[in-house]
Amino acid sequence: VLNPFIKKLAVLIESKKEEYAHLINNLGELINFLFGLNEEAQEHYLRAVEIREVVLDPFHPNLATSYNNLASVYQ
Repeated sequence: VLNPFIKKLAVLIESKKEEYAHLINNLGELINFLFGLNEEAQEHYLRAVEIREVVLDPFHPNLATSYNNLASVYQ
């Protein structure tokens, strides 16, 4: 349902990688916690991690947040 929106959003803000990762991570949180759709949330968390591993320092708190959110879907 939300994938067409995400694809359009990706095109619009691809140049702002961390901001995009932040939005994708937050969307994963909404999908996970409001709707309980772990597999769909996992896709968003993984994408946020992939971006943040490239653009952020390995010890950046935002990267840690993405790892934590990704781990939540495996519990």
